[in-house]
This record gives sequence, C-alpha cells and structure tokens, in this order.
Amino acid sequence: MPHGTVVQTDLSALCEVPALSRFDSDDGVPPPRSTGTWKQDDRHEPKNIVAAPLLDPQANERILDACAAPGGKSGHLLEYQPAIGELVALERDRVRLSLLQENMKRLGVRVTPLQGDAATTEWWDGTPFDRILLDAPCSASGVIRRNPDIKQLRRSEDIPSLVQQQSAI
Repeated sequence: MPHGTVVQTDLSALCEVPALSRFDSDDGVPPPRSTGTWKQDDRHEPKNIVAAPLLDPQANERILDACAAPGGKSGHLLEYQPAIGELVALERDRVRLSLLQENMKRLGVRVTPLQGDAATTEWWDGTPFDRILLDAPCSASGVIRRNPDIKQLRRSEDIPSLVQQQSAI
C-alpha cells in the first residue's frame, strides 16, 4: 500500500463475524464492567479484534498506534502479526502511557512507547510509518452498557471539545 493511502471500510460486514457474536448477547447478562484498569480480556474487545485485520499489518512494517493506551489494540496487533518491525505506541497522558507499558510487559510484547500528542509532530522522528491506527478520543457513548458511569462523566458540553480534538489529530 503506497504511503499516504487512506483506507475507508464498510464495517457492516463485521456484524456477520462469528467470533464477535459472544460480545453482542441478548441473554440479559451485561458484559463485565470495567474497573478502570486494563484486563487481559480487553485485548478481545470487538474494537480491538477488528482493528488488526482492518489495518492488516505486514512483517517488518513500522506502525503507529496513536492514542494507544491502555494497549488493547497494540497487544492485538502484535498477536495478529508478531513480525511487525516496530510498533510505536503514542499516548498523550503520562499515567496512561505507564499503564500501556505495564500491559505490554505483562503480555511479553515489545512496543516503542512515546509520550506525545497525536495532533502535533513534536514527538515524531521523521521516519515514515507504513500504517497508522487511530482510535480518536470520543464521548464513549457506544460503551455505556459496559460502563454506565459514562452517563455521569460525559456531558453534552464535552462534545464540541472532542470534535475539535479529533479534527486536530
């Protein structure tokens, strides 16, 4: 894939993926509630499972996981393609970056952790990336079922600043 290529994907086909069916149960039993810390099962969240095949990392590529903490997608990318040349895990928040590093150590995988803001290039060494994964900051309204506290933590006034942050990135 040439540098600078943007891939847009119709995600509706993912509804048919059997491996994801266990995450969309109507049995009335809610999924485990997040404790605010990373759990090994977070690597198997649908959004983390879906990211690797869509990004399709190849051996020896240099990949950026922007907004990487707590590391579920980074961990899954390295499980999906263990021969990635370098996976740069970028995170703006120092505490969340430490959490990501702990999680990668626990998984036994190697990333290049960097603290920096994906909206700037101050952290970048100038070496091009073959692929970039961006899970931009959002309202998290899509995970209210799993994290009901979001209803109290997010307000409608938060949305404009999130939109501005996404646009900057």
